[in-house]
Formats: sequence, C-alpha cells, structure tokens
Amino acid sequence: MCPVELQLCPVDVSAESFSELCSALSSSHHVQGLTVELLNADRASLTSVRDMLKKNKSLKRVTLTSNDFNPDSSAQVSLGLRSNTSVTDLTLNFCHFKTSAGLLLAQLMEKNKALNQISITCYFDPQPGCLAALGRGLLRNRSIIDFSVVRWKDNECWHPNIGVALQRNVSRLHRAVWFVLKPSLERSEAEVFEQIESKACLLSRLMSATGMTEEEAQGAVRSAKRFIRLHFFSITGLFCRTLQCFAGSGTQIDSLNYECLLAIAKHLKVSDVLAR
Repeated sequence: MCPVELQLCPVDVSAESFSELCSALSSSHHVQGLTVELLNADRASLTSVRDMLKKNKSLKRVTLTSNDFNPDSSAQVSLGLRSNTSVTDLTLNFCHFKTSAGLLLAQLMEKNKALNQISITCYFDPQPGCLAALGRGLLRNRSIIDFSVVRWKDNECWHPNIGVALQRNVSRLHRAVWFVLKPSLERSEAEVFEQIESKACLLSRLMSATGMTEEEAQGAVRSAKRFIRLHFFSITGLFCRTLQCFAGSGTQIDSLNYECLLAIAKHLKVSDVLAR
C-alpha cells in the first residue's frame, strides 16, 4: 500500500537518496499530503523539493517548515507550486518571516491558479513590508478564499489588501455556486462560473451549502456547463433569435443546424467572445 500522507526531512538521509526520493514523488499518483521540514537543508535539497512540486499532480496539501539556517527556504521551495494545478492547501511555518519571503510568496500567488488556502505561522513578528507584499500578491490572485498569517501563540497579523482580496474571491465563489443552482443568461455570471468550475472549492462549497453529496455536486456542475453550451450564443450576445448573413461563397453560420452550433460552442468559453 502506498501512503497518502508523507513526511520528509532532508537531514535524515543522504543528499543522493533525498534527491532520488523527490524524483520518485514527482510522478507519484497516490500521495495527497506532504510535510517537509527544511531544517538546515542545503541548496540541492531545496531544489529537489521545488522541482518535485512543479511536476507532481496528486498532491492536495503541502506543509513546509524552515528555520534560521535558511529562513526563506519555505518560500523559495513553494515557488515550485507556481504552475502546479493540484495543490489546494499550503501551510508554511517560519521562525523569522522576512520581507524577502513575503515577496517570493507574492510571486507564487500571482501565478498559481489552484490554491484555495494558505496558512502562515511565524515565531516572531513579520518584518515590515512583509504583509504589504502578501496583500499585493493576493490582490492579483482569484482563487484563494482562506488566508492567514499568525504569530506563534499570538494574534493574527493582517493587512487591508488581504481582506479586500479575500472578500472579492469569496464573492466570486458564491456567484459561481449561485449560477450552478440557478443558471441564467447573464454573461458576467457565466464567466465567473467558467473561471471556477474546475476548482475543488466549488464542489466543497456546493456540498456545504446544499447538503449535496460529492456525486450530486459534480452532476450539478456538469448541468451548469451544459446550460452554457446550450445557450452559448445568447449568453455571449452573438445572436439571440434569428441570424441572417450576407451572401457568400462559403458556408455561412446561418446555414448551420443546431447540432453544428452546439459543436462549435463545445470548444469555446464565454470569455473567448469579446463583450460588446
């Protein structure tokens, strides 16, 4: 049996063995939760973990812990998640949370489109500018709906931009849920749904809001996608009732039957059509 939860520490094994382990994890289809203690880890080990996070497609939860030997190591390694599409929950533990680490995490949030939750714990107060950097990164992210920075055994650290971004992202999620429950021809609502339809947070929010099972929630999302396909040309405003083209030598869109129009819509998103 392959474990679904795994905990690693580079100092417990040789550098070569740790590199081979990370290489094997890169193609793992079973491990869903990973905890890595980057305590006194050298550059080669950090690179191995970062590259593994780039390639792995099964992980859902990642926890990274760093110490004063390399205080930015957790943030450096997390950059491997910039293009990752499977990890939804990220937990980072710092001793000193430096502004440089905040800037690295801002880069991550600007690029990543899969993360729904980031939880950061630091032993000492974050350096000045750290929270501002996180706020700027979060404003450029559309998928994170739960974000926290907590000083160890103390109060939560906060920045106004963090609250603004979270409120916006949660509002978008609620709009997507409402579209699933009550599909409409409103273009803006359909666009928001399309941007969130593949994210795990949509299913979990549907299930918690309605009491649906996971299978029922998946079916509801499929129905909403089908609604967009059936009403694509009305939603995008291309045409609502009848369409008549000027005479031409080739096949004109007004000569296509309904099945052909559906086939076209299958390969398009609402955002592919410029709004008038």
